Amino acid sequence: MFRFYCFVILFSSLQSCSSKNSPPLQPLDLSKYTEMSVVDARSLDGCSFLLEDKGAVRYQPVNLPDSVSIDGKKIYVLFVDEKNKMTTCMGGRLIRITDVKVLKK
Repeated sequence: MFRFYCFVILFSSLQSCSSKNSPPLQPLDLSKYTEMSVVDARSLDGCSFLLEDKGAVRYQPVNLPDSVSIDGKKIYVLFVDEKNKMTTCMGGRLIRITDVKVLKK
């Protein structure tokens, strides 16, 4: 009898995970994001990783996550300008990242 109850519970839990009842996935809206490439600039004095957009404009993020600090990695970024701050790098416009998206290929 115990096995029967275990089977019923297991079967009903698997049925509840069916993808038929799941809402469809919404496409990711990247219209407000800027596509950028990560550039390893540690060879320059005072620099670490920079970001470069499609127009070859470079940005110096003050808070780039370690998970995306890989030379050549393509990411999508929301950012704001960092005003009234200076660094020794001077490799690009100083920005603060507010969100990062990495698309899996």
